Amino acid sequence: MLVQYLDRLQKLLTKAPIPMDRFLEFLCKSETTFCDTSLELELLVDSGFALDIIDDVVYYRPTITHISDQQFCIVDIECSDSIKNCGQIIEIGAVKYKSGQTIDRFESLVYCSNISTHIHRITGIDTDMLYTAPPLSQVLKQFVEFLGDSVFVAHDVKFDYKFINHSLAKEGLQVIANTRLCTIDLSKRIINTEKYGLRHLKDFLGINISDHHRAYSDAMSTKDIFDICLKFLPTDIKTTSQLIEFSQSDNIKNTKAKT
Repeated sequence: MLVQYLDRLQKLLTKAPIPMDRFLEFLCKSETTFCDTSLELELLVDSGFALDIIDDVVYYRPTITHISDQQFCIVDIECSDSIKNCGQIIEIGAVKYKSGQTIDRFESLVYCSNISTHIHRITGIDTDMLYTAPPLSQVLKQFVEFLGDSVFVAHDVKFDYKFINHSLAKEGLQVIANTRLCTIDLSKRIINTEKYGLRHLKDFLGINISDHHRAYSDAMSTKDIFDICLKFLPTDIKTTSQLIEFSQSDNIKNTKAKT
């Protein structure tokens, strides 16, 4: 429900900035958290939704922000199992990126009492490594503070974004409402290859980062893929909103490729 609500709000503001009274009217008619639209507006901003209010007019910041001026947060998580199987996040890695440069980093293991043999085999993480790690609520709070109102970027962003919000809600914490961008989607519009999984793209593009399936290393690999994609964008793509719209367009290089 939250994602659909945010997508509707994003589409409304991407078309054009709107006067504050019309914006509050939209909030009032939506299935929002608070009955008070002023509180709802405050919650959106606190949750990372990129709003600017200038002269009583509401702007969606990605529509007025050049890609080179936009701060992106490239994220990867490792989990003990799926949400369906009551898995939890066991590692978060993230890189802040702006104008072709890494400007900050975040990396933390998360305490978990039980790691399956399958997950250990994939990630190399075991319960001994997590025994002294900080609890999930603490790591999530630190990550959300690090994220701020950056654009949330991930390779299969639906998974990472959904799992983090599920974890925040489960811990009784405020969920995030950041703008999202998927590097799988973007790669499909820029790179012509037979697969778009992270490991294949790393090999295809010559990205030499080891520790596949460790959160920070995979976030760094995703950052490099994102950086390469930006270098080959069509020249008419200028703003963050145009970049996101392009990543969701019909301009797919290889329609028969596998993820």
